[in-house]
Amino acid sequence: MRSQKSGDKGFTLFEILIVLTIIGIFLGFVIPKFHDLEQASLKASARQIANLASYASNEAVSRRQPYILHIDMHRGEYWLTTTEHRQSDGGKRLITKKRLPEGIKFISQSVTAPPLIDYQFTPYGFRDEALIQLSDRHQRVYEVFIPAVGERFTVRIKDQGLRIKD
Repeated sequence: MRSQKSGDKGFTLFEILIVLTIIGIFLGFVIPKFHDLEQASLKASARQIANLASYASNEAVSRRQPYILHIDMHRGEYWLTTTEHRQSDGGKRLITKKRLPEGIKFISQSVTAPPLIDYQFTPYGFRDEALIQLSDRHQRVYEVFIPAVGERFTVRIKDQGLRIKD
């Protein structure tokens, strides 16, 4: 061990290597978690849309009035409205409006798909059948399937052409 002189200040190469090793190990655990956070955000967004569609379907039947799920493909926004029969102007009442998180977007199965899409939920339990797809920066895709009648709403992972039930 060396004795420290008054002008001898700083770190040894060994101390610097130990600190860099600790930082490397720490980053090895942290960086994959950021990857998982984006996938969790994608999955949560898909589930929110499925839950909102399920809510719209149930409310349309119980309140005996139509509900509409609107999707703006370009802005990454979606909202739910209902037509109030009691309003003299027949206007729509906004129930909720949401925006997809940063890095998540709607994707279309068709090149000619309109930028605004409406899905109807009727008081008789019928609804527009839909397959809504969401994607993230890593091209992972989640699908929200809304059946026309009866069946449960599902959120599925679409991976390399294979559909895996979530």
